[in-house]
Amino acid sequence: MFYRLLMEVQKLGFSPELICKKAQITFESFKSGQLVLTDKQAEVLWATCVYETKNDALGFYLGLKTPVEGLASLGLILQNSPTFYEAIKNAVSYIDLITDVVALDFKKSAKEFKLYIIPNPSFSIASPVRSRQVSLLTFSLVLKMYENLTLQEPPMVEVYFPYSPPTSILKEKKINAILYQHSKKYYIIKGNIKLFTSKVVNSDPKILMSLINYSKNFITKKDNIWSIKVEQYLLSEYTKSFPNLNVVATYFYLSERSLQRKLKLENTTFTNILNKVKLNLAIIEIKKSKNLKTIASNLGFSSASSFIKFFKKSTGKTPSSFH
Repeated sequence: MFYRLLMEVQKLGFSPELICKKAQITFESFKSGQLVLTDKQAEVLWATCVYETKNDALGFYLGLKTPVEGLASLGLILQNSPTFYEAIKNAVSYIDLITDVVALDFKKSAKEFKLYIIPNPSFSIASPVRSRQVSLLTFSLVLKMYENLTLQEPPMVEVYFPYSPPTSILKEKKINAILYQHSKKYYIIKGNIKLFTSKVVNSDPKILMSLINYSKNFITKKDNIWSIKVEQYLLSEYTKSFPNLNVVATYFYLSERSLQRKLKLENTTFTNILNKVKLNLAIIEIKKSKNLKTIASNLGFSSASSFIKFFKKSTGKTPSSFH
């Protein structure tokens, strides 16, 4: 998670090397995957990132950018939950797989649910910046989790903060939430119980196999092959446009030619992977009964006809046959 934090901060124009130096570690040590941070180093990293970016809701931003499969073993557990209700229950049970900074509790009635994000008191005192940012990270992950797992727009929820809520960033990210401040020391996400009946899209190989493979590789600590890395990155960055080859290569600290060579060794190309991602997302959008013109525009096609031509060439079928 700290590696993702540093990468996102780098995208905002700040040097991860200099930030790591403040914590008396090196950015290279993160790439090795062997670094274990002390609580003090973790606090310094968060505090420095927040200070440099001047963003007191940086954890919220990071959560929005973290795909569910990026949660490793917890991500796989969530993906294999039959409904969003089961996913939330699993998240409450297994949150310790990814952090001990916060705990989760969940209560529901016939009409509404309440999810409590409870900061660990020891971290709140010794690591106040980390505590706040991880709480915000958890909050935004819950909102994104619904969208990622069910492939639906997040529903309206009420969110209660133990301090003045970060209204500006929520408006900027167009989060469907009403914000409140309360006198408690924990966060609450409250909403309509009906959203928990939403089924989780989990093991359909035409849609999410790349995500599940990524999680399995992550859990077993195998080296992810480059085609999966690229596919996962394209999926995680998709916001109605896709990064090009140069952007993806730069993300992995490679030249375009080096990345192309690695993909060639796996008998694929960047274009093939991009088309696969577009096809998977297209099937998702079609099953949600989206307008073909809208789908074409979202996926970067110049017209509905060019999208239909791409779809028929890829699947041998028309988009309408997937409704």
